[in-house]
Amino acid sequence: GVIACKDKATPVDLQGAVLTAVSGQVTLIKGDTKTTVTADKLYSKEAMLLSGMILETGKDGKVDMQFQTGTQLRVGPSSRIKLENAQVLTGENFSQTLIRIDSGSLYTKVNRLEKGSSFSLITPTATASVRGTDFLTKVEEGESSVLVQDGAVAVTDDEFKKEEVVEGGNKAEVD
Repeated sequence: GVIACKDKATPVDLQGAVLTAVSGQVTLIKGDTKTTVTADKLYSKEAMLLSGMILETGKDGKVDMQFQTGTQLRVGPSSRIKLENAQVLTGENFSQTLIRIDSGSLYTKVNRLEKGSSFSLITPTATASVRGTDFLTKVEEGESSVLVQDGAVAVTDDEFKKEEVVEGGNKAEVD
């Protein structure tokens, strides 16, 4: 039966990212449940990174994913990331994304964000906040580096004492 009826159809907002390509060992972790992601699971419920979930790649693992906003991520080998928060309100053109990268590398291509929207990456030593740019974040041996290909990224140390805006073609390192 019909529970409720509205005049206009409302688009369903994906509060996370769908995995679009995978190679090697890739695991999604939700609580105590671990799911190995294989190519046949792409674009399905089993290949979605939602708020609170962790994604790990093995030494040979790589994975591409895309958010509803068009933002694309490529997670490199030996990486561990957690999607801390993803909120998308399509009708309001508003999105907030917060990702923690504990180890490995993460290439990020963020489309221009609407006013009030945010996209941030947290590493053990730094926070990178962006507005429409391409950049690579790496975490190795207690050091975080952010290499900006295009656009600008605000990089802050883990205690929020110092912020530096890194322009395209430049790099910031925080230990």
